[in-house]
Amino acid sequence: MRQRFPSPGMVTALLVSVFALMALACTGPQGSAGQAGLSGNPGNPGASGVQGVAGEPGLSGMPGNPGNPGPPGAPGPMGPAGAEGTAGVSPGAGLMVDKAAFTVSEALTVTGSGFIWNERVNIILLSAGSLPLIVAGDVMVNEAGAFAVKVSEITGQTPDRAGGVSTLVARGSSGSVATAPVNIVANPVSPTSPSTSIVAGVVETGGDITIWGSGFMPDEVVTIMAIGTTSDGGDRIITGDQANQFGALMVDVTISLDPGVYTLKAFGSRGSEATAPLVVVEEK
Repeated sequence: MRQRFPSPGMVTALLVSVFALMALACTGPQGSAGQAGLSGNPGNPGASGVQGVAGEPGLSGMPGNPGNPGPPGAPGPMGPAGAEGTAGVSPGAGLMVDKAAFTVSEALTVTGSGFIWNERVNIILLSAGSLPLIVAGDVMVNEAGAFAVKVSEITGQTPDRAGGVSTLVARGSSGSVATAPVNIVANPVSPTSPSTSIVAGVVETGGDITIWGSGFMPDEVVTIMAIGTTSDGGDRIITGDQANQFGALMVDVTISLDPGVYTLKAFGSRGSEATAPLVVVEEK
């Protein structure tokens, strides 16, 4: 009997199938991933590349806030001294005398204001026909620019050389100047009475009235006038009399003025003055 053997190709196929089944039978479930291995050594850097083309310039940024100022520097050296200036002059300087008229032997007080502080002032009298005369010298001005000096008499000027209205000049050492008019007389002037008065009243036109006066200087001659009663608006003399030793007077006068209210004014020979109303009514 003849035996039949499989062909080599079939044997090979059977073997492969067996091994495959064995491999599948031996494969278990997938295990956990193992830990990462150590990093490898870095490689050497490559060669530098060619430099690229420069880009376009960017836009300018906004200006920043100014910084805080630095500390002040040290003062510089002092410059050379300038030329000496001209002394200042006070344009508002004024001068005043306490008497409107006086004799050369009479005491008077001279006051000034508006001068430069600490200025020294000379007071000089300028009279017609006489040389300038220093009345008071080296008068010190106070901090307010004022001064007051009492002059006992004007030495060097005699009564017969009294020049009438003259000029009193105050010259300051800093250049200030002030002037005032003065009236130098030969005889003393009696002061006027500050309390002089007259009293009239009401009278019929063409009638008589008594006018009283008081406060005049003793034995002063008094003229009484009606103000603005003439045709041209001038004053009309009504009467006149002399005050007694007590400065009083009483005088009767006939009034020929038209009806109306008038001002009577009394003028004394020594400068006293007084006024009073006068009422004139129609004759009954």
